[in-house]
Amino acid sequence: MLDRALITGRTTGVVGGSDVSYLNESSSSSIVIGTGYGATRFRGAGFGSPTINNTNDNNRIILNVGGIRFETYKTTLRKIPATRLSKLTDALANYDPVLNEYFFDRHPGVFAQILNYYRTGKLHYPTNVCGPLFEEELEFWGLDANQVEPCCWMTYTCHRDTQQTLAILDTLDIDAASLTEEEMSKKFGYEEQFRKGKLTRWQRLKPKIWLLFDEPYSSNAAKFD
Repeated sequence: MLDRALITGRTTGVVGGSDVSYLNESSSSSIVIGTGYGATRFRGAGFGSPTINNTNDNNRIILNVGGIRFETYKTTLRKIPATRLSKLTDALANYDPVLNEYFFDRHPGVFAQILNYYRTGKLHYPTNVCGPLFEEELEFWGLDANQVEPCCWMTYTCHRDTQQTLAILDTLDIDAASLTEEEMSKKFGYEEQFRKGKLTRWQRLKPKIWLLFDEPYSSNAAKFD
């Protein structure tokens, strides 16, 4: 039969041969049976709050992002003020009172890094997404892209260099004596896409890049080679 003890304040008793440690502090009661990794926590009327895991449950918050549930503390989200996550209230339309969670139809993989930013103060770039997508997510959550850590900065910003290069290539002045766009499309196997008006940006730029390096007089830019 289980031994019983009426305790005031912190004490240790025995339940079924196991050590019990608890503190009589509030009506939100619980008991810990066992010690070390084998300890088990139970809740029930008449027991005090445990001496471990004594975090206020009202401070915990659940965020459902793209179907993935994340759990953290409200105080963690207040570490970066004037952001979307720092201003969450129960009155928001995306709060579900039944599930007690906030739902955001956003990229969960990126959000994992964003939540870690609130926890650690360091913003890292996930290499499994493109830079523009990461920028879009940061903008939604109200975060500054310039806060990306130095270790991730080069990888994160390489898309900007690529976009600048493509913009320059788009403006290259191909001489009239060169092949027409239709002829170039045929040369590179894009004839069908050209007729349908469905050339991709790369398909339009590839002939220009070829002319830049293969035909030294095709444009002013090529003459500097």
